Amino acid sequence: MTYVESYEDTVDASKQSDPMDVWFSSATTPPRAEYIRYCEQWTKLYKVAAEFLGEIILDKKDDIHAYSIEYASGKRIYALLSSPNAFRSKGGKLVLDEFAFHKDPEAMWKAASPTITWGFPARVLSTYNGKGNRYYRMVEDAKKGNKWSLHT
Repeated sequence: MTYVESYEDTVDASKQSDPMDVWFSSATTPPRAEYIRYCEQWTKLYKVAAEFLGEIILDKKDDIHAYSIEYASGKRIYALLSSPNAFRSKGGKLVLDEFAFHKDPEAMWKAASPTITWGFPARVLSTYNGKGNRYYRMVEDAKKGNKWSLHT
């Protein structure tokens, strides 16, 4: 699913009409590095104008850094570690990868979810990690027909 998501995110950040920043989060470094490599692959395959920024510092004080690609549209894809502080006040598409395995999914969701109220899309991807977590509750809500769209 992360691979497919990387394609969609590359399209969303690079399109000429209404592009958006993409904020991707994973629980550990290897998946975020893999994700950004996928985005680089799509960017090169479709010959999209972009600059591969590598790892950049977003907030020196809180040691928040991200792998990033900046597109000719002016928008970027950011791949960060799971950190509620990193996601506060960020506008753009939200992607939480392997969300059930984030260190503190409740705090992460509280910090990141306002992007939805600002009109940006959110994608929550994960495998299960038991029943006592936010991801499990989100899936159960979707099965009941609540606000989530569930894709398996």
